[in-house]
Amino acid sequence: MTRDERQSLSVQKWIDNKCNGVVIAPTGVGKTRIALLSIKRFISKNPTKKVLIVVPNDALVKQWNAEITDWGFSYNCEVVTMFKTSKEEEYRTDLLIIDEVHRCLAETLIKVFSVVKYKMLLCLTATLIRVDGMHNYLLQFCPVVDTITMDEAVNNNWISTFKEYKILLDVDLAEYNEYNQRFNEAFAFFDYNFSLCMSFTGQDGWRHMEQFIKDRCPEYSKREEFRKIVKPMVYQFTSNLQKRKKFISSHPKKIEITNRILEAYSNRKCITFSSTIEMAEKIKYGKVYSGKTSKKEGRATLEDFLKPGAGVINSIYKLDAGFNCPEASIGIILGYDSSQTKNTQRVGRLIRIFEGKEDAKIFTLVLKGTVEEKWANDKSTNGYITLDEEGLNKLLAGEEYTPKKEKQTQLTFRF
Repeated sequence: MTRDERQSLSVQKWIDNKCNGVVIAPTGVGKTRIALLSIKRFISKNPTKKVLIVVPNDALVKQWNAEITDWGFSYNCEVVTMFKTSKEEEYRTDLLIIDEVHRCLAETLIKVFSVVKYKMLLCLTATLIRVDGMHNYLLQFCPVVDTITMDEAVNNNWISTFKEYKILLDVDLAEYNEYNQRFNEAFAFFDYNFSLCMSFTGQDGWRHMEQFIKDRCPEYSKREEFRKIVKPMVYQFTSNLQKRKKFISSHPKKIEITNRILEAYSNRKCITFSSTIEMAEKIKYGKVYSGKTSKKEGRATLEDFLKPGAGVINSIYKLDAGFNCPEASIGIILGYDSSQTKNTQRVGRLIRIFEGKEDAKIFTLVLKGTVEEKWANDKSTNGYITLDEEGLNKLLAGEEYTPKKEKQTQLTFRF
């Protein structure tokens, strides 16, 4: 079966379920084309009907608008962001398509489903499952109608191999262990209920905390004393969670190793994913992506990066979905966190970048002995080649190395 035939099969499964369902497929199999084929089938029978396409950000709005123009669907289709949709009082459409629907299931954006009045629904994602369980809300009224697995994509030659390395770094953990101990003390106080603890943060955090106090302390006269215990515990949890995260994400050892990798591959296109601007600005070479926009003046724009021969060095870009740079073949992720979705999306973006590069390498830097090591073990897409610093040095020098564990099922996607 060709990839085009498999995409058409997904469309048919959606139609067979009365045009209502979720299609799950890995990056590179062609979720966008599945949606476009669905639109084509829909408007061929209903040429005056309307389609609303909801996407996570403005970058995808531009990409989708280009696609629907190329396919001749401009009369029927409108593309908007999830945020804009959730702020409106009402949208009316015949067919609602939500791209990267896992992003729409956050509490602040789930209003999309009540704002948009639709007759048919198609949802697309590579990573439906969310840590907070909000995907179960969607499945109540929009079931999974088709799942294209990575194994299926590999067996049908829709994707090719690449290597993903997990680099375990030994660092002094005295400071981290102190944060971790205090974090776990507070976590235990709240029965290791992470969702409960996180509900105490943000704009409505105090309301959730007061409800917790009422639930645990029914006697009104004793609540003030109990509050004096709960509030410090909330602070202890949140402050040490952040300190622990900062220790992991901003450790100088990661910068040292990143620059060492970039120096070793100075003749190849390299892209680094950083969680903070502070870390990104310490990286000497290559193109650096961050979740935030750099505040430093003189940084190159994304348009500058796309100019042929621009030679942009150490430039920082806000991380947007869908950006492709097919020349890149080395990627570095400065560590993982507990979010399965975020981690899968990061690798997915790198996969886009490494289009057609069978010798591509992705390095994920992990602090050994921290919770990050567990996150990395849990979130590996298809298994890592695990190296310590000595093994990495041998790899970079072109020498033979002994991996701690190796699985040859790594994937990169062709478009």
